[in-house]
Amino acid sequence: MYRHIFFDLDHTLWDFDRNSREVLLHLFEKHQLAQREIVFELFMESYYQTTWQLWTWYNQNQISQQRLRELRFPMVFERLGASLEGLAHEEMSEEYLYLTPRQPHLLPYAREVLEYLQPKYQLHIITNGFSEVQDLKLSSGGIQHFFPFVFTSAQSGFQKPHKEIFLHALQATNARLEESLMIGDNYETDILGAKNTGMEAIFFNPKKIKIEAHTGKEISCLSELLACL
Repeated sequence: MYRHIFFDLDHTLWDFDRNSREVLLHLFEKHQLAQREIVFELFMESYYQTTWQLWTWYNQNQISQQRLRELRFPMVFERLGASLEGLAHEEMSEEYLYLTPRQPHLLPYAREVLEYLQPKYQLHIITNGFSEVQDLKLSSGGIQHFFPFVFTSAQSGFQKPHKEIFLHALQATNARLEESLMIGDNYETDILGAKNTGMEAIFFNPKKIKIEAHTGKEISCLSELLACL
């Protein structure tokens, strides 16, 4: 039925949470944040909440890529009620941006599933991430060879869930809608975006978040994908 399978990258194949946590722990220790009476788990939680908010604004075209990067750590410390005085937060931001995409961890069964799919389907990436960063993640995870086409919001000029990025990917790969499938963890950007384009989609939902409006296919582990094809 399908010939083309389009994947999201972060939180779908590349383990954003684990990779990010390892870098945040490194920064926490290097910049001696415990001496500022900051607890690492709270620091990490603040980071994730801030990142979610910034990416929501970015996906809604409310902020630019540069503004997202500028706001990240100041917002993290503001949430914690911690002062930035004497802290090289701009250095922290640069270190985070450099180190994180160079982390290698994939989500469980990602590599095994891709190895199984590659001989049978044409595999592609559609991501709202920035081109140079996503290329690094694919390379660090050792999965770049699975994806001859990687479509980013920066490269295409459109962001998921706008149908233009999906149509751009379909046109560039000569893929027909009825032969194409989207797999992603974000219900709004990946699943609704694909469906609004007319593309079938599978919701990757490892945390088993309940979404009342969702009535389509859903998996909680990538290993379950094979039974859906």
